[in-house]
Amino acid sequence: MVRLLRDLYPLILGLQEAHLSYIANTLEMNARTTAASYGSEAVLVVSAKGKRLFSSNEWDKAEADLPRLMPALHASWNEDLTLLSIDDRHALAIQSLQLGQPTLDGGRIYVLRKLSEPPNGSNIAADLVCFYFNKLTKREGEIVKLIFAGYPTQSIAEKLGISLGTVKNHRNSIYEKLDITAERELFLLLLGHLGYPTSRAT
Repeated sequence: MVRLLRDLYPLILGLQEAHLSYIANTLEMNARTTAASYGSEAVLVVSAKGKRLFSSNEWDKAEADLPRLMPALHASWNEDLTLLSIDDRHALAIQSLQLGQPTLDGGRIYVLRKLSEPPNGSNIAADLVCFYFNKLTKREGEIVKLIFAGYPTQSIAEKLGISLGTVKNHRNSIYEKLDITAERELFLLLLGHLGYPTSRAT
């Protein structure tokens, strides 16, 4: 039996290495394809526990060039975002990692995008705030604009010079006034205001 196991060990080791190589190649291909869909080559993939699984050379360079990149990413880790503002020229597009591999699924793919204009200059967000002006206070309107610009709660607090708890209280008030329960529904309101069909019940 011992001899049989010794004979099988190289085969088992080879199969394991082939499997790991397949996962690595699939991971990289998925990451680069996702990045390309956003017109970018700077991409980072992390596991559900926050472990770095893959980063492109372009991402590594961006880390060195943009000191706010990783702090913003880490600060937003516990928030369910699809867009995260880094500065007036850069934002992160965020997607869930789904490869059919239990050890990898649940992670995230971050794609660094260059913006053609500052995200907080969104006329669309301002338009929606005006539409609901009779319901929202000035501060709540500012927070809605920043949410649409991709700012996480911590960054909103820092940008407005208020506490994290105050931002959360304002969010709750916004949700209550607009009769919604989550940030996703806020984006659905925006789409509905722009004339796009949504699945939200009215």
